[in-house]
Amino acid sequence: MEWLRKRSESFSRSCFMLIIKLSQRTKIRQDETYTNEVEKSELYVHEYTL
Repeated sequence: MEWLRKRSESFSRSCFMLIIKLSQRTKIRQDETYTNEVEKSELYVHEYTL
């Protein structure tokens, strides 16, 4: 049963990577305003920590 477990692990890992890739692609389409906001807040935090 060891090979089955390893196979399912690698399968779930590849599915996970695929999901991440897809979500990143859709995020890039949707969230340009979101990334702008994040960059602003990161700049703010950076200034605040200095």
